[in-house]
Amino acid sequence: MARRQHTVSLKVSDDQATEKVFNQIRGLAGKEPGEIRLFGSDPLLRPDISSIVTHAKETGFQHVSVVTNGVSLGDKGVAASLHEAGLNEVALTLYSVDSRVHDALTRQKGSHEKVMQALDALGKTELDVRVQIPILNQRAQNLPALLDEVYMRLERIVAIELSVMRRLPPGKTGQRIAPPPLTVLKPMLQQVLEEAADQGVPCVFLPRSGVPFCALPEDFQTPEVSPFHPTRPVKRDSDSVLVDSCSSCAMADHCTGLQAWYRDAYGDMGIQPLESKIGAENQGSTLGNHFEDERSKARAANVMLKVIRPTIVCNQLCPFCSANETSENSFPTVKKTKKKIIRWYRLGARHLSFSGGEPTLVKELPDYIRLAKQVGYKKIELVTNGTKTSIFKHAKKLVDAGLDVAFLSLHAANEELSAKCTGCEGDHEKTVRSLHNFQQLGVKCEINHVISELNYRELPNFVEWFHERFGSDVHVSFAFVSPLYRAKENMNLVPKYSEVMPYLKKAMDFLRAHDHPFIVLARAGIPWCHLRGGYMQYSDLTQIANEAHSEDDYKKTKGAVCEDCAINDLCVGVFKEYEELHGMDDFQALSADEVEVSIKKPVNPWYGVKPNQIEHLVRWEHERVDWVGNKELWEQAREAWKEGARDEARTFAIEALGFEEPLPPAEPFNDTIAPPRDVSVAIEEAIRKQDLERMEEISYREGLKPVLYLTGDDAMVERLNQRYEEHHVEVVSAAPGESLGHGVATSHNHIFISQEAEKAITMGDVYRGGDPTAQAYPLGELMGYPACCSAAFAAMADRSNDSEIVYNVADRECSAPHPLLNLGSANIVPFYPCSFDCKEAVKWAEKTLEGLFPESEDQDKRAWVKEQMARPTLYFDKLRALVFDGSIVGSEVRFDRFDIISKTPQPDIEVQLMASVLGPYMAKARKIEVTPSEWRILGPKTKYVLKRRERAPGILLPFSPGAELESQPTG
Repeated sequence: MARRQHTVSLKVSDDQATEKVFNQIRGLAGKEPGEIRLFGSDPLLRPDISSIVTHAKETGFQHVSVVTNGVSLGDKGVAASLHEAGLNEVALTLYSVDSRVHDALTRQKGSHEKVMQALDALGKTELDVRVQIPILNQRAQNLPALLDEVYMRLERIVAIELSVMRRLPPGKTGQRIAPPPLTVLKPMLQQVLEEAADQGVPCVFLPRSGVPFCALPEDFQTPEVSPFHPTRPVKRDSDSVLVDSCSSCAMADHCTGLQAWYRDAYGDMGIQPLESKIGAENQGSTLGNHFEDERSKARAANVMLKVIRPTIVCNQLCPFCSANETSENSFPTVKKTKKKIIRWYRLGARHLSFSGGEPTLVKELPDYIRLAKQVGYKKIELVTNGTKTSIFKHAKKLVDAGLDVAFLSLHAANEELSAKCTGCEGDHEKTVRSLHNFQQLGVKCEINHVISELNYRELPNFVEWFHERFGSDVHVSFAFVSPLYRAKENMNLVPKYSEVMPYLKKAMDFLRAHDHPFIVLARAGIPWCHLRGGYMQYSDLTQIANEAHSEDDYKKTKGAVCEDCAINDLCVGVFKEYEELHGMDDFQALSADEVEVSIKKPVNPWYGVKPNQIEHLVRWEHERVDWVGNKELWEQAREAWKEGARDEARTFAIEALGFEEPLPPAEPFNDTIAPPRDVSVAIEEAIRKQDLERMEEISYREGLKPVLYLTGDDAMVERLNQRYEEHHVEVVSAAPGESLGHGVATSHNHIFISQEAEKAITMGDVYRGGDPTAQAYPLGELMGYPACCSAAFAAMADRSNDSEIVYNVADRECSAPHPLLNLGSANIVPFYPCSFDCKEAVKWAEKTLEGLFPESEDQDKRAWVKEQMARPTLYFDKLRALVFDGSIVGSEVRFDRFDIISKTPQPDIEVQLMASVLGPYMAKARKIEVTPSEWRILGPKTKYVLKRRERAPGILLPFSPGAELESQPTG
């Protein structure tokens, strides 16, 4: 990481006079003062530190930083006062998540708690933070968890500086905290560096860090991560040493090597000389190349909106404006704005909105848009009053840079009313002209119409004028005036909902009658209870409920009447200022019957918009099946069946399968059915034949899995120790009453086996630390899974439900599904493929199948497994499916017979239950069409339509004989 030019350091001792420090600062200032870093025992303990910082700035230093232990920064107001004095950056050292370790190394009891308070205080300021972390033993430090604390508490992280201590504390303390050898350290650094990259935080190893270039994972062997001078040999001191094998390394002249004590302890363990110089192969790379890794591509499917304010200055004076100098996401410099755009993308944002103030007043706006497009944002939006872009060349400049959507503020149909709303005369026609400009340039346009006391009575006239002028091409968004910032100073502009609604509903009726798309914003304050009578569907509440609650709860309130409302949990309420002004007497709780929209499933409120026109809207996450409810229904159905209550059991099964009652009349059915042909049973038999526990062992024996992970009881641990006596077996288990952390079960042992001990140990440490799902991607790589599949899995919001994961895999584009990836029939691979035609997953499956049936005469068995898994599959969940003898085209299966598959502990009962429901309709059927709303079952002389409930299980996986990929070469 490149340092600033003319960077100087000044040691400030406790007993130095203020004037002497001032003189030293003046003496250090060059012709173009750059950065000065103040260090010492702790400069912040000096009572005159603020004046020292101010003097450095007045002397001309552009950047002032201070090195501190952070203890005093947690005190109220200290961080803010230092920033006000001119301080730019704080550098502090963290040792461990364990307060005992941190306090022992700082020799100050309670210092860990103080430094955590300091991080929280810094997070509320504009100060940059440089975090210095000496790498310790994983059990003493838990580096990933320590970094999680930093990321959670801080936004403005300049860098994480990692290093190995030059000297260890003497005695047992040093032995306990000593970091591991490079062979163990390297995979841990892979995980740490990837997480830092995802967070958009530079993670660096400065010269003399004690971490040589070869200790870094290959993807992070760059000048940015481990900086060096490209032409000048490095200078080493007595604490920095190389080993004999370093002489052949291409980076030997630039590497400061290991700490001397580290070399004495571990020798050359893990040292691997580099064949070529770092950085040469990266010349000519572009910004977009930094975001081509599998994780970024997988996250592109999960849209996240970020609003950035290039300026809070505006050329209008709207009295209801809800933004001012305290608005979030406004950054003081061009450089920091650009860094934020890049960082948000790295964090997963794909929708970027430029707002303000008036963003078009910033001359760098085209550069910002161009950067956002280059980085890879899927939708770039501009929120503007349109005054500047009324000049065609200005609008074109933004569109040429990559603008996708123009969201223009237009609050009136004429100049006179517009001037009252904007505080400026002559701007109405400019906004109208700007709309025409963007339309001519082919950019999607929407308008923001803020409803206030000034204009609500004109709503019907406004929409008639607007539709006549622009037709249905420009969408209309209605927002209620929010009593924030400037609007809070003009509370007379906030009308009562009950007074506004007759006018708004009349306007909505007009737009609906003319198929003109519109939306009513919920966060801007129009509750559902005022949208009675067929208007709730036009609110975006179901889309933004989670965002609204997380960001607006503290600003809003509810009345006593709200406690009885059917959507009390969904609704976020109204602004507190509204209640103070008007009270809650015009609110009336909604009964369940009055709720016009499903509160469990988000809807598309843009009336008249086709699905392919709304891909840019904020994506919602929700499970498509009520999994908890389904599990309970199957339990009730099984119990009723065992008790002989067949009709009751059938009723539960009908609901569990997702159908609406009553089902159509059908011919009587003989419920005696042939035993199902379940390929997974044959696979289990093949595993047992080799005296193995699970399919994962086949993959491990075939060399596909560097680490084998199994769970089981103590007897299994003993068997595995005997079976893999030449390998390293790491066992993670919990003592009675002990917790291993979130996401790690304590009811069984977690067993990790590898021929490379450090990999098994690393896996074990992750599980001891808790929440392995948070590290899904690096764990997937450690177990050898394809990077694309690990990335797709890690990008999911919820990875806890196996069935929902299969539904997500089925959603992904797939041109030629391979039968061995049919998750509805069996799991040949021990991971979830990113798609049913993933070539890397196919290679894995083919080789695993060879290991499953290893004999030369087993070729027919392998062919039979492929044939069975190529059959069309109607998947309910990981325990239940229908498998057909037939072929599939689109959403239709043509078949001769089918098998009912249940993989529960009581499969016979469930097979009979499913047969009792489906048998009467499918006994003579030859064709079935599955859609989200119904099943159409067709036979030679029969036709049945089974209606489906919302959130019903059952998807048709795209498998069919002859549709699979050609076999990929193994090895």
